[in-house]
Amino acid sequence: MNVSDFLYRLFRPVVDFATQCHYASITIKGAERLPKEGGYILAPCHQNAMMEPLLILVMISRPVYFICRGDIFAHPIANRFLTFLKMFPIFRRRDGLKCLERNQHTFDQSQQVLLDGHPLCMMSEGRHNNRHQLLPLVKGLFRIAGNTQAAMGNKPLYIVPLGIYLDDYERPYSHAILNVGNPIDVRQFMTEFLADEPKALNAMRDALTMELRQVMHHIDSQRYYKPFEELCDLMNPQERQKQQLNDTPFNRFLVRQQIAQRLDNLEQTNTPENTRQLNNLINYADEKEAWCHKHHKRLKSIAEPLSLPNLILRISILIAIAIAAVALPLARTIIGFCLMAYPLLLLPTHLLVRRWIDDSQFRSSFNFGIRLLLSALYIPCISIIIGIMHGWIWGLVTFATAIIMARLSAPLTDWFRRIFC
Repeated sequence: MNVSDFLYRLFRPVVDFATQCHYASITIKGAERLPKEGGYILAPCHQNAMMEPLLILVMISRPVYFICRGDIFAHPIANRFLTFLKMFPIFRRRDGLKCLERNQHTFDQSQQVLLDGHPLCMMSEGRHNNRHQLLPLVKGLFRIAGNTQAAMGNKPLYIVPLGIYLDDYERPYSHAILNVGNPIDVRQFMTEFLADEPKALNAMRDALTMELRQVMHHIDSQRYYKPFEELCDLMNPQERQKQQLNDTPFNRFLVRQQIAQRLDNLEQTNTPENTRQLNNLINYADEKEAWCHKHHKRLKSIAEPLSLPNLILRISILIAIAIAAVALPLARTIIGFCLMAYPLLLLPTHLLVRRWIDDSQFRSSFNFGIRLLLSALYIPCISIIIGIMHGWIWGLVTFATAIIMARLSAPLTDWFRRIFC
């Protein structure tokens, strides 16, 4: 094992833990469909810049290699760091013809990774997208798959579709869904690949497109995308009640899928009754959006409002904690110690990122990086300071408290949001 691999294995658990701290919940469905051994190509939809690779690392314990946009490798330091993270650059026409020539090296590296039995991840759309709508898939993925399968002979190579859904692109402590689809066996396309490569690439692309739309939140409509997106949230509570589904992140995602499919069918099946029903729904969405805009309300909420008994219970717990903090010295000490060990819970770093970064899908990535860096600096420093002042046992207690607070910060924030948002 070389130094790079050793450092990767050393820091990988830290990054995985930090990713889990960044989300209120990470729900993984269909993980049993992932091949247990050998190489395969993971093909996710691309919804949130750099956070998706981090979520994939939480899902897959093995080292995963990623193909990423080449322009982020431009700086020598960034190039070394990204290479350390097992990332390969892929260049587009906008990067220049000279850069395109370097893609062959990435294709060769990717093929070798698969032949060595490692998972390879390539964002199938080629660029991230801030709409719940699958973009046309890039052919580089399928070219790698065909050439690698030709080198593997009869040994199977799979393309695994992965739907990724985030209920908020930029706000921290949101909910993430990873939904693994049915693997596509590349061997079924090889006869055609060897005879007519472009036709085979199109066939692989069509197969993956169909599978991805089954595992992601996809709204097919171009004309009515915005009202359809709003209706997927507005109609969600009522639809879940009809199906007797609990208010969980995955159930909300599942019902969003169903509503989007139903709305797309209404638009595509052009009958007078469907047109009337569609117009009524669109008018309802427009009226609701206008009302929310007028009253400065969010149209899209993380979840439906709490039931009255649940709301009363949560407010009662908060009042009890507040009374204890005021009346009991021990409670004040414990709360103060926890916040001293990990004050990042109270820092609205996402508001700063919103001012700096224009692309909403990069904001979450930058916010994650800032909070990870601050935590990596603050937690060891405060633990060492407390250890020097009060003894090494208290230093260890401070470190453990900070780690626990970091892990609890996401579900606690989500718990508070359900009361006040």
